[in-house]
Amino acid sequence: MAGAQPGVHALQLRRATVPERLSTGEKFMKWDDDCTSGTPVTLYVDPQGYYLYWTDQNKETDLLDISLIKDTRTGRFAKTPRDVRLREQLDVGALQGQMEDRLLTVVCGSDMVNISFLNFCAFHEDVAKEWAKELFTLASNLLAQNLSRESSLEKVYSRLTLQLTTWGSIPVKNIFPLLPADRRRVESALEVCSLPTGRNDSIPLDTFTQDVYRQLLNNICPRNDIDTIFSDIGAKSRPYLTVEQMTDFLNNKQRDSRLNEILYPHLKAEQVQALVEKYEPDSMLSSRGQISVEGFARYLSGEENCIIPPEKLDLSEDITQPLSHYFINSSHNTYLIAGQLAGTSSVEIYRQVLLSGCRCVELDVWKGKAPDEEPIITHGFTMTTEISFKQAKMAEYCRKIFGDALLIDPLEKYPIISGQFLSEKRVGVYVEVEMIGLPVDTRWKAFRTKSSQGNAINPVWDEEPMIFKRVVLPTLASLRITAYEDNGRCIGHRIIPVCAIRPGYRYISLRNERNQTLTLPSIFIYSEVKDYVPDTYADVIEALSNPIHYVNLMEQRSHQLAVLTQEEGEMETDGDQVNGGVESVSEVKTSENGLNHNSLSPRSSVQIHQTPSSGPVKPTAKSESVTQSALAEVQAQSVEELKQKKAFTRQQKKQYKELKDLMKKHHKQTSELISEHAARQKQLHSEFLRQRVALQKTRSVLSQDAALQQQESSRLSELKEQQQQMLLKLRQEQYYKEKYCKQEHAKQLVEKLVSVAEHCQSNQLKKLKELSEKESKDLKKKMDKQRQEKLNEARAQGKTLTEETKMEMDKAHVNEVVQAVHRLQGAQNTRLESLQKKHEEIKQQILEEKVKLQTQLDQEYQDKFRRLPLEIQEFVQESESGVQSRRDSAAVEKQISVCADAEERAVFDTLL
Repeated sequence: MAGAQPGVHALQLRRATVPERLSTGEKFMKWDDDCTSGTPVTLYVDPQGYYLYWTDQNKETDLLDISLIKDTRTGRFAKTPRDVRLREQLDVGALQGQMEDRLLTVVCGSDMVNISFLNFCAFHEDVAKEWAKELFTLASNLLAQNLSRESSLEKVYSRLTLQLTTWGSIPVKNIFPLLPADRRRVESALEVCSLPTGRNDSIPLDTFTQDVYRQLLNNICPRNDIDTIFSDIGAKSRPYLTVEQMTDFLNNKQRDSRLNEILYPHLKAEQVQALVEKYEPDSMLSSRGQISVEGFARYLSGEENCIIPPEKLDLSEDITQPLSHYFINSSHNTYLIAGQLAGTSSVEIYRQVLLSGCRCVELDVWKGKAPDEEPIITHGFTMTTEISFKQAKMAEYCRKIFGDALLIDPLEKYPIISGQFLSEKRVGVYVEVEMIGLPVDTRWKAFRTKSSQGNAINPVWDEEPMIFKRVVLPTLASLRITAYEDNGRCIGHRIIPVCAIRPGYRYISLRNERNQTLTLPSIFIYSEVKDYVPDTYADVIEALSNPIHYVNLMEQRSHQLAVLTQEEGEMETDGDQVNGGVESVSEVKTSENGLNHNSLSPRSSVQIHQTPSSGPVKPTAKSESVTQSALAEVQAQSVEELKQKKAFTRQQKKQYKELKDLMKKHHKQTSELISEHAARQKQLHSEFLRQRVALQKTRSVLSQDAALQQQESSRLSELKEQQQQMLLKLRQEQYYKEKYCKQEHAKQLVEKLVSVAEHCQSNQLKKLKELSEKESKDLKKKMDKQRQEKLNEARAQGKTLTEETKMEMDKAHVNEVVQAVHRLQGAQNTRLESLQKKHEEIKQQILEEKVKLQTQLDQEYQDKFRRLPLEIQEFVQESESGVQSRRDSAAVEKQISVCADAEERAVFDTLL
């Protein structure tokens, strides 16, 4: 990569070696706060530096993963026993040095909050200091925190060989928790390896070698995917790969194509042979330059094949500035190790965040209790515990030590930005891939594999590759890969900077939510990293990467164009045959902003209008033909073509939606009013019907029935008149709103069309200027070609060209070129003026359409207002005659809807 550091830098990062004194062991007294006596133990570190373990007098062994160690302390920083008897026990005997100087405290934990302390007391002061220093070196080593796949498997083997029985054997029950597979699969794998399978059984240490351990892993988790890769590389039916095939694989698949080939040369056969000898277990195959599938699998999990190169693990950014320039901060709730209401506060958390890399800690200081009101650190008025803090004294120390470098004022110009990595629980065993970076690069849950249920040991996903086509700022982008179990629990994840990813086949060791490395869970992937090239420049990059192929294609294209031009020349008129020796080919360009294939295309000399001569000398027919052939005709875009532009059609669709919503609203109002009057009419009819039935029961006179009918008729007439007036008023208001909306839309459409026309015409004039420059260059090239042809023709006829003859020919050629250029410029100016005139005519045509459209709208709604009273009267009469009552409400709404749709369609039956 462009910003990669030299390979020598990787040599500065080395695995911390375990001193002999730590591996052979040292006697300590182990004690706890809740005990009154210490326990004599022998403290060890395994030769690989994976575990800290101790053995007591009963030969029982306990161990601690060194990667969980947060800090080691000795002297006055170590914890001291509180019990008096324990202090006396640790301070008696032939011990060298004060007890406080011989204490060793190991701080460990899975996170910053849930930490524990292991307390030891050495017999010599120097022993405690050495162990504290070396243990912290082992725990903070960068390579130890980023183990390869091979080292992770070796770490599991070391743990099994450290936890032995009193007889020096490996308990079978310790294998089941370390290998997260079902019990039956582990038992079957043990049987295949001829090992005992009972839970109470044990395996002799000399029997359980590393080869047996690898065989056990292969039986529990077979790797068919590696077999497939091994075959695809070139093994086919053979059980090995040659050095040549391995070299090709490393240089083409595993190498980063962005690396500089001079600083990072390709691997040679000698270097690949060294890798084969390192990883191939069969010495006979390695001596012949061959590697088996087992050796190939070991290489893929080796240190040379980590997903992140060693030089990227070190500090690679600019850290030469003052710390305050980086604005690293911590929350003011740092001191809490539990909830904010009644949690416990601890000053230990400040030490942990400083050890983890934080360099700016905010202290939440409150006034203490009376009478002295000594300042304390607490979470406001809650039930959290308090931390004593003498504010004035500490502030005095800070100002004295840091001086002007102390950042006191709040940060206003550079706000602190926080990031969160979000995920959702899913069902099934699958992998999710996300990109986190700038907003344009961030893609949450971009890709995920299919679920592989029932197989969480060795699932294989043979799916389409996950492609991130473009990463704008790789230095700020990170790739997050997350694996989930079938119950929705997160197995582990890994966040890798994009700029540090190595392409090829790699293992990715997963980490838990606290970013601590998990021993066994991992993902095996294949990745490719390339430079992003926009589609616009794909041809240019291809030409640069393979220039010979590109030149051949261009020559072939030129030959085809020449043949095509020759065929067209045979069909031209006699006037064109005079210019038969001149190639008249103009490149047709396309444009998105006004110059398309129709508006800008090369024309023959017969189609181009004749341009007047601007010189005193009459031009020859040949030079005039050359000028005409170099000139292309440009046509202005018509109003109809401008209406097809995306900006204008988008405005039309937006207005259509607005008008449609308005029509629906009016339709709903009209339907509600009609339904309301129909209900009132029905209610009135029912009321008079009940009165008539009551009169019939009382056997009233006939005159009362006639009066009742007359009253009903009068009430219905009043209701009819009221309905007619309300409908008329409602429809008039709706027509006014529709007319105003259409007028505004017409105004907006005309403005948008004028804007589109100005934009397209501006681009067309710009393209025309570029075209004119190209035409001038092409004309000069053709005239030079004619001059060269004349010289060649004279030489071919055996004529001796004197200096005077050449000067006359050059002078005639110069005059001819000047005249041709003047004629071309005159024609170009005429073409430009004609195009500008056409542009003005199109603008005027658009403005005239605005007036026509306004007149058309006025006439349309004038007719609507004139017809409206009659239409409403007919509608009400139809309802009164009983025709409307026989229709259902759905039919009425359908009729209204059809009318509304007809009005909507009429909106755009205009010039625009």
